[in-house]
Amino acid sequence: MFKFIKQLTLSAILVFPLTSTGATDLADKPILTGNSVQGNVTLALSVEFPTALGSSYTGAYNNAIDYIGYFDNKKCYDYKGDTNVELRYFVPRAAAAVNHQCPVASAWSGNFLNYALTQTIDPLRKALTGGHRSVDTASLTVLEKAFASGQGGTVNTPSIAANANLYTPFTWTTVNLRIAGLGKKFRITNTGTLANAGTEIGTTAVATIPVAPPNANIYEFYARANVCVAGMLEDNCTQYGANYKPTGLIQKNSKKLNFAAFGYLNDPGRAPVTVDDNRNRRIDGGVLRAKMAPLGPLVANPGSADTLNPNPEWDANTGVFITNPDTAAATASGVPNSGVINYLNKFGLTSGSYKKYDPVSELYYTAIRYLKNQGNVPAYSSMAEYTAAERLTLIDGFPVINTWDDPITYSCQANFIIGVGDTNTHVDGNLPGSTTPGVPSAAMPALVAGDATVNARTATNRVGALQGLGAIGGYWSGTNNTRLMAGLAFDSHTVDMRPDLAGKQTVTTYWLDVLESGFVANSQYFLATKFGGFDVPTGFDPYLGPTVALPVATWDKNGDGDPDTYYRANNPAAMITGLDKAFADILSKLSGSSNTFAVASPSVITGSMSFATSYKADTWTGNVVGNTVTFAGDIPVETVAWN
Repeated sequence: MFKFIKQLTLSAILVFPLTSTGATDLADKPILTGNSVQGNVTLALSVEFPTALGSSYTGAYNNAIDYIGYFDNKKCYDYKGDTNVELRYFVPRAAAAVNHQCPVASAWSGNFLNYALTQTIDPLRKALTGGHRSVDTASLTVLEKAFASGQGGTVNTPSIAANANLYTPFTWTTVNLRIAGLGKKFRITNTGTLANAGTEIGTTAVATIPVAPPNANIYEFYARANVCVAGMLEDNCTQYGANYKPTGLIQKNSKKLNFAAFGYLNDPGRAPVTVDDNRNRRIDGGVLRAKMAPLGPLVANPGSADTLNPNPEWDANTGVFITNPDTAAATASGVPNSGVINYLNKFGLTSGSYKKYDPVSELYYTAIRYLKNQGNVPAYSSMAEYTAAERLTLIDGFPVINTWDDPITYSCQANFIIGVGDTNTHVDGNLPGSTTPGVPSAAMPALVAGDATVNARTATNRVGALQGLGAIGGYWSGTNNTRLMAGLAFDSHTVDMRPDLAGKQTVTTYWLDVLESGFVANSQYFLATKFGGFDVPTGFDPYLGPTVALPVATWDKNGDGDPDTYYRANNPAAMITGLDKAFADILSKLSGSSNTFAVASPSVITGSMSFATSYKADTWTGNVVGNTVTFAGDIPVETVAWN
């Protein structure tokens, strides 16, 4: 059924006389295999500081909207104090909110807290993993919003213009809040200046909130939510023993999908030392933060029973995340954390800052190199020119993996890239075939310049021609960014990435566009998903075929004008819906097939048949095809007898 690279052959080569008859009980799983081959999902996290720090909701609070975040928008909350700073958080009340309102003493509306505290990276973390857990024990889970550095100023100051006393424990009818630059905290006031420090609530076991404070007073709280409390479960809580944990798409699909994570060296930028000090403006490429691996406690092995994962990312009995599942990678980088889930949930936390200037096409190229088994580009991960203190910021508490493995284990494996980022990217043209590397110029790494597997400029110009845009393989905007990732996505989706393996290995690209500046027509993400995610017609020639538009049915099945693998993620509900659709589509593409037959010699083949099978692993459905075999000289000829 599959031809496996690891010398695993599940192809059943059957040769029967035509006279053979009989009844056979059919299994409810493909013959000889109890599990499908896992798909490979590579996360490409193009997270510059606006993507992490932006407020998910703009404008004044609107009670008619169900705001999504770490809090349950149908609950009311109390604030719990403690002498231990890590144990100061919001606790849900047993009583539900009425129309999002909590007009009872010291109660907060979960809907309002979501509106005020949700940063743009939080919904992604919630959807994929259940969220970042600042406290994670068998019986207690506390989610914490993303760390808010001071990058980008203090612009995200949500406000509520009326009836604030119905959503907060204060008697004020209007409130203003600030989270920017406050790390894990937020400030709230009526008329006070939010740039000034306030009074922290909950420094003792009793979190007393003044009943009628002066309007100018400022109060500080930690932006944390106690979740999965018995009797008050949220809709993403999964049971582990007697307790529950918030889970996401990664946990849900851990036996069907492997995951890897790419990001940037966490370069927050600094004052230039020279006029053309490239180090201070950007670092080329991306870095591997977590190798491709199964993440769950059990590993699904095609052709055999499940086995225990020696390096799981959560405990099977408690659901608690394991801090350092890849100890070898962590030790090599001198860090205490590792793993896909931990990196996704915690990047920016150790350094207290985020990437400045995002070379997204180069990040995407790095992920493609990984799938092609081409190896790391040392220049992308080198920190030789930086001080020891600066390196700690660049590493950000997680491995920078320089020695890569081969992520493709089976020749029939399906490969996917899921990315997130905004279109305002920077100087990302140091790629094979490119003549627009960016300003200030940095020498193109020799491994990149010598990569003959793809010409990013040629591929992107081809995308431009098919899209009716002309040659688009150069600079795109004033930040010297490019749309070269669109060409890379097109090439890797239509051309065999791994001629060293049996069959044809390609990758499908999904992208969540956070729309920092609104929707941009024909952006790098729009084109990368359209030309990196369409249904490739039989006989399609990516470079020599006619220059005609892709049939709409191959890339926009629902007719909304967006590629099927492109998601506008400018609000949490849209982001979560987009991810749900992406994973559903990925699972639909997981399939295995065989198309082989064998004969002993021409003298015994007359009157015999060969058989081929195909199936879809997500639904365990498929076909068995019977072919009569004749010979033209020594060449076998198959004719379908039944299907």
